[in-house]
Amino acid sequence: MYVLASVCNESAPTWFRALAQFSPCIEDGKLGISALFIQFDGAFIAVTAEGNVWVNGHRLNRGQFPFTDIPGLSIVAEANGVFVENSAGVRFLFRGLGELTVTVPRSFMKQMCGSCGVFGASYAGELLMPDGLVTSDIQRFLRGWLAPEFTSCLN
Repeated sequence: MYVLASVCNESAPTWFRALAQFSPCIEDGKLGISALFIQFDGAFIAVTAEGNVWVNGHRLNRGQFPFTDIPGLSIVAEANGVFVENSAGVRFLFRGLGELTVTVPRSFMKQMCGSCGVFGASYAGELLMPDGLVTSDIQRFLRGWLAPEFTSCLN
């Protein structure tokens, strides 16, 4: 499980964190995102590649969309994917294995970290590790963004 994108400052009012579970696709064996986990203040959202959605541990049924029960959060599930948006303008569109779009407003520039890189940083700063160091080793970079609370691998 990898940290894809997050506001680096965990106490920021606009904090969020997106994690992805990667699995080999049954059809062709290619690695793809099999589940997306999004954490906002007061909400934990899980979305599977099949389009199943859980909010704070409760599975949503098709009749519950659009889901707006949590203030500042909207979840829409349609045939072409699951769309999650919060009031700060952070948006996710997950279309199953390998198709994820994360959009953040310009106000998040240079506040982001995760394996997707630092929004607005120079190319040299894109491989920023959680410890604040920059690396050119892509394997080290990705290992650094393993989500520690979900990872059973030893470094």
